[in-house]
Amino acid sequence: MNLIYKNIGVSILLLMALSACKKNDGFVHNPSAPILVDSFLPSKGGYGTEVLIYGNNFTTARDKISITLNGMACEVVGVNQGQVLVKVPLKAGTGKFAVTIDGETKSSDAAFSYIYAKKVTTVAGNGSQGFIDQVAGTAASFYFYDRTGLTIDGTGNLYIADCGNHIVRKINTSRFVTTFAGHINGEGYADGPPSTAMLNLPTDVEMGKDGNLYVADRWNWFVRKIAPDGTASSFAAIADPAGIGVDKATGNIYVASPSNGEVYQVLPDGTVNTLPVSFNYPSDVAVDTAGYVWVVDQGLSTIVKLDPTGGAWTATTIAGIPGTTGSANGGPGTATFNNPVGITIDKQNNIYISDYFNNNIRMIDAAGTTTTFIGTGSAGYKDGDASEAQFSTPSSVVFDKDGNMYVLDRGNGYIRKVTIQ
Repeated sequence: MNLIYKNIGVSILLLMALSACKKNDGFVHNPSAPILVDSFLPSKGGYGTEVLIYGNNFTTARDKISITLNGMACEVVGVNQGQVLVKVPLKAGTGKFAVTIDGETKSSDAAFSYIYAKKVTTVAGNGSQGFIDQVAGTAASFYFYDRTGLTIDGTGNLYIADCGNHIVRKINTSRFVTTFAGHINGEGYADGPPSTAMLNLPTDVEMGKDGNLYVADRWNWFVRKIAPDGTASSFAAIADPAGIGVDKATGNIYVASPSNGEVYQVLPDGTVNTLPVSFNYPSDVAVDTAGYVWVVDQGLSTIVKLDPTGGAWTATTIAGIPGTTGSANGGPGTATFNNPVGITIDKQNNIYISDYFNNNIRMIDAAGTTTTFIGTGSAGYKDGDASEAQFSTPSSVVFDKDGNMYVLDRGNGYIRKVTIQ
């Protein structure tokens, strides 16, 4: 009942705002006076939510005013001197409203809390460990022997490190599963075309800036390069490569070596540099749009940010308490993880962690606040809405160009999709 009355109250306010907009069609912004943004209602919601922004010195000239939420453009429904009615854009995320008139911008003091609507479906895998290829979706099977990763190309094809089968699998946009690189007849080391190339426990894959696929060929102690036609070649010799991240701006590749406690930088020409930071047991790495390198230290259950400014590679623990396992959400010094293994970053530079033994995916926002993004925390297999979807030891996540998430659900032997609005 309270929710119903609240919605009715908000609707009445929105109708009043629209009415006010009509009565003040001639209002003109005063460029010599400041724009004021006082508050907004409601304070949270999802895609399409209508939000009433209160302030002063707005304008009804639609070509002069623009509103953004977390940097994303909002549809302006109505405006008068002291109120603007906007619609929340798709996947805007949590952030502040900004009102811009004639080049002057004023942001809200408070942040709007974006509520994602999420639904989980199964893309591929039949729930059993093995090798079934050349089939669609849930008819296929994988052998995820170890923690393992996946990535996606610009057209939406998924690539999976099927480490137990010692191959890289491909799922096209029709969800048809094939072997992309490696040889199903056994592990080994051989460069060449798909018919002869061999891998030995590939644990992670990442698309390079050059359009090639890079593979952490763990038991061969090599990063391998796979051309678009599946031809494999040796790229960089690295001891115990487990996780790979690519800086799409520079083409540099970063590789986590758990047993050595190191992260390596591999330049586009194959030159290998050791970063001057030590870790306990680093399992994966990712690079954001600002060039910061993010490392999952699985051994300490922490997420570490590396700042390359001036070549110093300053390390800061952003989330997790070193040596403490748990499932608490919250800010730096509060949030805990339980053997996190995989990491990816979205277009807004939010960080997503495969929290292995918590059986879920966690998100770290720009303020360093950790929340549970998807998964109940209990091991299981269930598709459906966010409140009920379950995973079992997920080890990797990736986003497609439309902002949907794919999860390598290792314990269940599936590839899952999280449709997000």
